[in-house]
Amino acid sequence: MQKLAPILALMAFAACQPKPAKNTGTADSTQVNEAAADVHGISGMPNRFYKQFKGTIAGQPVTLQLIRAGDNNISGYYVYDKVGEPIRLYSQQDTSYSLVLLEEDFSGESKKKLAGKLDNGAYTGNWTDGTKLYPFSLKEDNNGIIELKLIVLEDTARLRPSDPESASATSLVQVLWPVGGAPEQTLQMIRDTITKLEKGRFTDGETYAKAIVGSFAASSMEGLKEMDTIRDMGSAMKSWSSQQVTDVVWNKYPYLVLENMYWEYTGGAHGNGGSMFTFFDLAKNKTLTPADVFKPGYEAAVGKALEKALRKKYDIPANEGLDNVLFGKTIAPNDNFYMTDKYVVFSYTPYEIAAYAVGQITLAVPLSEISTVLK
Repeated sequence: MQKLAPILALMAFAACQPKPAKNTGTADSTQVNEAAADVHGISGMPNRFYKQFKGTIAGQPVTLQLIRAGDNNISGYYVYDKVGEPIRLYSQQDTSYSLVLLEEDFSGESKKKLAGKLDNGAYTGNWTDGTKLYPFSLKEDNNGIIELKLIVLEDTARLRPSDPESASATSLVQVLWPVGGAPEQTLQMIRDTITKLEKGRFTDGETYAKAIVGSFAASSMEGLKEMDTIRDMGSAMKSWSSQQVTDVVWNKYPYLVLENMYWEYTGGAHGNGGSMFTFFDLAKNKTLTPADVFKPGYEAAVGKALEKALRKKYDIPANEGLDNVLFGKTIAPNDNFYMTDKYVVFSYTPYEIAAYAVGQITLAVPLSEISTVLK
């Protein structure tokens, strides 16, 4: 069986971040703060944005959801429209002066990527898997989408503010705040779902981002006080951090799918994190659960389809048990799921059904395979 070497998406995102300042503030995604095109392969674009692109790869219709959180820190999802299975993308540092977006691969060895120039709303170049090479041409096309404002905030709180060696808590937040593309009632439903109304209704995304950052700092101080008194404690153990990053998976009526990636380190051998998906039905003005889309008793049929997808993705032969990858011998659907027009996707956070080293397990099942249990 193929060796597993997964990398959590949020850990990759965090690794791209600059060293934290006291407060980077929030950024209006419409403000152009252009990075040098000869460094990042990008010109004529805002330094931070969420945008949708449409076009073709090798003549096949494609839709790309793209987020730029700063400089060359870019992520997103793209989908071949005729297939309907979202594929995650990460920016990759490149010396050819191109914007390179690498496809996610659980083994960490993916060679599939888009490489080209992003210039004034047009992304053109070539897709390759290391052997084959196909041209692509994508243009910004935000028609019909839920418009989302990107807000990025990072702040560091120290026990002793004037001491750079003091124990500290750093929080990074990337919020996507609905600002248009649907009736206000629908936009407010999305906002309330994102914020969970934990501290009352937020009227803007900047205030919500500040609340998240402030909450982590406040909750960390007591623990950091104890850490700070222990002599010979490594600096990493005293540097706690939290990241919450939102990406757009699908933005085509009637569905909107947001991925919230979280990662937190508060001492110990390693941090913990994962991805949770929120599946909105814009026509029904609500979030959907499995009970909303599946008939009663769906678990057996979906579990069988998930086993098929797991064996294919992780190269598990039919004569081997699933416990070569999982904790158990079977896999069942959970509530961390979403649908597109052709697939249903279930995702399992680290430790949920497998060891931490396996990482997040995300499995896509064609709707055609489970049509008998769909409502």
